[in-house]
Order: sequence, then structure tokens, then C-alpha cells
Amino acid sequence: MGRREEFLKRNVIALTLFSFFRGFSVSGYQALFSAYMKTLGYSMTSIGAALTVSSIIAALIAPGFGGIIEYYGARITTTATGIALVAALALLAHPSPPYIVFIVSYALFMLAFSLGQPARSTLLARSVPVQRYGYYVGITVTAFAAARIVGSIASGWIALKTSYTTLFAFLAVLAAIGVSLFHILSMEPKQDSTRLRFRDVVIGAYRRALKPNPRILKLYPLLVIDRSAWSLWFPLLSAHLKAVGYNEGEIGLLYTVQSVLFALSSVPWGRIADRIGPAETIALSEAIALSAIPLLASPTPWFIAAAGMAVVGFSIAAWIPAYNKLVAQLAGDRLGEAYANANAVRSLAGTPTPSIGGYLYQASGPIVVYSVSAVLMIASALYAYKVLRCPKNRKRRKAEPNISP
Repeated sequence: MGRREEFLKRNVIALTLFSFFRGFSVSGYQALFSAYMKTLGYSMTSIGAALTVSSIIAALIAPGFGGIIEYYGARITTTATGIALVAALALLAHPSPPYIVFIVSYALFMLAFSLGQPARSTLLARSVPVQRYGYYVGITVTAFAAARIVGSIASGWIALKTSYTTLFAFLAVLAAIGVSLFHILSMEPKQDSTRLRFRDVVIGAYRRALKPNPRILKLYPLLVIDRSAWSLWFPLLSAHLKAVGYNEGEIGLLYTVQSVLFALSSVPWGRIADRIGPAETIALSEAIALSAIPLLASPTPWFIAAAGMAVVGFSIAAWIPAYNKLVAQLAGDRLGEAYANANAVRSLAGTPTPSIGGYLYQASGPIVVYSVSAVLMIASALYAYKVLRCPKNRKRRKAEPNISP
């Protein structure tokens, strides 16, 4: 087995296993974090504010973390973000945590998300052939999604039958197993780079974040619009479901419906992104998500909510491989920094919107929140399709009618 093939095999296995354990833990956290706060009596406004404060931390750290990925390598930084996820879960393994604990926990969770994605994506991109990158993203995402199928419903059942304390302790143990297996099995691909002082690497990363290359800069408006659209309501979704009368077990089951569609369609969407282009796939993802808006704004009876969650899972499965491939296409040689900076832009865009969404929900109800999100999703789809499509894809499509069979 050649060196490249060894990296491919071991790192795909390591990332897939990590994705499975991480998927179980993340699904429980996402499904029940805001529901936990709602159960303890917090208003939608205060829940949104907690999410906003936590997101600021991840957004400010992300650009420097891109430099850390380049300095220390994608493997060790992926491990560090896995440890942050363990800490986020363990903090909530406490009966009736105070408000500050929810803020710190969600900040760690957002760090694990915003910083973990660029580290994992960089490791994968440096381990697999670029022509099949979307496919391998689909493989690792499928493991993540498969775990979410079990994780959401199991987490809801555990919280309902035992307690939130037991649930988050269990999820923390699973996340710890996942990150341990990843660290043992993975390998760091060698990169030819000049060894600089750590301080210079981080400062340089922030400087480049403030002055990105023009190609990656074109991606940022899409990220701002998309993240603003989703974060108005998605982090508050389980609290919304709780408010309209669903219990923890039912909420977990609804998130499982989302995960089933996510798992079944991740690999096909990865192949589609490789075939038609990532920007076109993102536009499709936004258009699909748009159809979930009216279903989740008024999620009763249960089959309406289930249909909305299924559509969301299908849309997210399209977005993830397309987004990862698009960044890799536009990034140039500093892939870790590109992913980290893109996530910093997403985090900054999503910083005020949960608080805005919580305020609008409390003041005017869910219809207003979801309507604003729908308008932003339409803008996001149009931007991806009109601005970010690869020029050669456009030329090929124009030429196709003149090609004989």
C-alpha cells in the first residue's frame, strides 16, 4: 500500500468513526439544548441571547485557529475540538445549571463546530483525491447522520424517562470515546511548509482573514445570507416544538426523521456536488429548505412537523458536501485557514440572529421569524446560482446543444 493510500484508508476510517460517535452526541445536544432551557422556564428571548453570546466567542477565535491548523496540523486540532465537544456536554450533566453554564456550554459547542469542521475537512482534503472529495465527505457525513438517527430519539427518551443530567453525562462519554478512537487511528499528512514562530502564524492568519483572496471573498455573501436565514430559527427549534406541546421523546423522534433523510441522501448529494458543481448544489439545497419553512412555522399536527424535519434533513445533506467542496475549490494552498475563516464569517453572521429570532418570536410569534428566513433563503439560492457557479460549467452547458450524439 502506498503512502497516499495509507493516509486515505486510515484517515477516512478515523474520521468516519469519529463522525459516528460525534453524531450521536451532537444530535442529542442540538435536539434538546434549547428545550432544556425552556423546561427550566427561560423565555425565547433569553434562550436566543444565550446563543448569541456564545456564538461571538467562536467567531472571534476561528481565524486564528486556521493558522493553528496550518502550524500544528489537522489531526491534533481535530482532537482538540473533539475535547471541546466533550466539555460542552459534560457541563450540562448538572441538575438545573445556571444561565452562565448554558452560555459556556454552547460556546464550547460552537467552538467544536466552527473549529472542528475546518480541521476535519482539511485532514480529509489532504488525504483523498480532489476529484472524489465530495464523495468522501458524503461517506463521513453518512456515518454522522446514521448516528443522529439513533441519537435524537434515544436522547429524547433518556431525558424523558430519566433526566437531562443523565442524558448529557451519557453523551459526554460517547463523545470522549469517539475523539479517542480518532486520535489513535488517524495520521497527519506531511505538508511542505516553512516553520514560523507560532505567534507569527496566528497573527498572519488574522491578517489574511481581514484581507482574503478575491476568489474566497466571493463566497462570503452567501455564507452571511445563508447563516442569517437558518440561525433565526434553527437553534431555537426544539424550544419552539416544546412551546407548541411536544415532549422530549416526541422532539427526539422528530429530529430522528430529519436524520434519516440526512443519512440516506448524504452520499448521493456528494456525488451530485461532484457532478453538477458545488454552487449549483447549494442553490438546490436552499430551494429545498425553503419548502420546510411553512411546515415548521406551524408544526401541528405531528405529520406536518415530521414532513418539515424530513425536508430539513434532505437540504442539510446537500449543503454539507457542496459547501466543503466549494471552499476547497476556492481556497488555494491555505486550506485550513480558508475553512476557518469561512466558518468565522458564518459564526459572525449567526451571532445576532438567534437573539433577533428569539425577540421576534416572543413579540410577534413564529410566523414572522420563519417568513424573514424564507426571504433570506431565496436570496441565498439566487446568489449561489448566479455568482458562484464555475465558469467552465456555464460554458459546458451552453455548448451542450451543439454536441452531436
